[in-house]
Amino acid sequence: MKLYFREVSGNAYKVRLFLELLKQDYELEMITGPEQKAPEFLALNPRGQIPVLVDGDLCLSESIGILVYLARKYGDDSWFPTDPVAMAEVLGWMGFAADEVKGLALARAIKKLKRPMNYEDNYNLGMRALNTLETRMKQREWVALDHVTIADIAVYPYVGLAPDAEISLEGFPAVRDWMQRIQNLPGYIDMPGIDRI
Repeated sequence: MKLYFREVSGNAYKVRLFLELLKQDYELEMITGPEQKAPEFLALNPRGQIPVLVDGDLCLSESIGILVYLARKYGDDSWFPTDPVAMAEVLGWMGFAADEVKGLALARAIKKLKRPMNYEDNYNLGMRALNTLETRMKQREWVALDHVTIADIAVYPYVGLAPDAEISLEGFPAVRDWMQRIQNLPGYIDMPGIDRI
């Protein structure tokens, strides 16, 4: 198995983190920005985005889809349950990671990577995500179910990277407690920019 990866990418990190939590062997292929547009990489992912996971003859892109694949192929049902209600709950929070939490990712891209986008709109979306997550985590230990799932792995990186977007997590104690639970999982690995709680 090979993961095409950039150290600065929270989406690539969530796949790498999940591979580590699953204790899977994989090869890491670091990709630079220019390499993402090279014909060799575009043959793997015509959109030129990372992460990309190659597992035998299978080539997958998009972190959410990769997490689902890894959970089904290499994990047990706890990561991505087959029960329809539990599955819907996990997928709902994975949608939250792709939608509201995206505000944190884009605000970070503006501040850290100097991307030319509207900071205020993304800041507001990111703050809405953090407030939603804080309310949720005051009621429970894990985002979707009563145990860790791929929804937690999907939401975690860009929440943890919020300080890179000049968004403090100090006012979100329940979120910080949840982050600490993730950081205490066996196999957890760090990403530059995410502080240990």
